[in-house]
Amino acid sequence: MKIETNLSQLHQALQTASVAVLDFETTSVDPRTMRIVGAGFFLPVLLQQPQENSAVAAAGRAFYINLAHVERDPRFPPVSQDDLVAVLRPFLQNPLRQIIAHNAVFELRGLFRMGIDDIRCRVSDSLIHIHRYDENLRDSLGTWHYHLPQLNYGLKNLMAALEGVRPPRLAEVTGNRNPMFAAIEPIARYCMLDCQNSWTLYCRAAEHFAMDPTLAGLVQSIDDPNNLVLACMMWEGIGVDTQEARHQ
Repeated sequence: MKIETNLSQLHQALQTASVAVLDFETTSVDPRTMRIVGAGFFLPVLLQQPQENSAVAAAGRAFYINLAHVERDPRFPPVSQDDLVAVLRPFLQNPLRQIIAHNAVFELRGLFRMGIDDIRCRVSDSLIHIHRYDENLRDSLGTWHYHLPQLNYGLKNLMAALEGVRPPRLAEVTGNRNPMFAAIEPIARYCMLDCQNSWTLYCRAAEHFAMDPTLAGLVQSIDDPNNLVLACMMWEGIGVDTQEARHQ
């Protein structure tokens, strides 16, 4: 897939897009201290499946914005974080728009780190959606079962289990170097693959939700809105009591 790198073109594309899949490449996994090296966006072209009334992507546009890579590559011109924020803010403030990410609370805290805290668009997490899909599968006898009983919900593991492909891991792409100091193009392709895979998983879950209106309502009214709530809590240092959550 062609990767576009021009911020003005991303700005124009976001003005008409309804959905954007987001992935950040960062110097660490601590949202409070990390530096965002690059930002990837996949803007799918949406079609409606008449049989299931669920959105799928026939194609899409891929963007990778270089924010802090040390390497100088004319194909990936450096962009200031403030300029990217100015482009993203109108999309993120629009309740009619949607962003998708795998482990969305991390990407949301990346946006907080950039100074964007007025997010009003729908936020969907392909990790949560696949978990809902997985825990609500039924066998031929109508009994509930988990499709992935011994697997975590990491993006790479899910793609291997559900799609039969093994995406590369970041360390394999960077040679164990910090992304800031690694070559830009391989990281950009890695980032865009993560965006596309997140979209693939989101669509897999959406096909299941389309056949279960109750479950679809649960995802839209509880799971998606809670992504922003949880991200805000974690950003402020408020933890979640996982043992109590399991108990309830």
